[in-house]
Amino acid sequence: MIVMPFLEENHGRKSRKKIMFEKEDLIRIANETMPFGKYKGMRLIDLPEPYLLWFSNKGFPNGRLGEQMALTLAIKTEGLEGLVKPLKQPLT
Repeated sequence: MIVMPFLEENHGRKSRKKIMFEKEDLIRIANETMPFGKYKGMRLIDLPEPYLLWFSNKGFPNGRLGEQMALTLAIKTEGLEGLVKPLKQPLT
């Protein structure tokens, strides 16, 4: 289990939050793709930060996808994408 501090902004208010995840979650966000919308087929780690911020304000999808999108946003806002991108596997 890995715990990462994360600064979350919600409706103009900032708060510190901790996100807990497993190393397998990093592999998933490096390789799983967005299943719908404008960025359908794009890997979660490659989604634009403004798109993830929009979901953060409106509400992430329920379930694992929403959790992975929230983790992706935390990784991007903390500048840690470089840890995840080497985990990418070739798309099939």
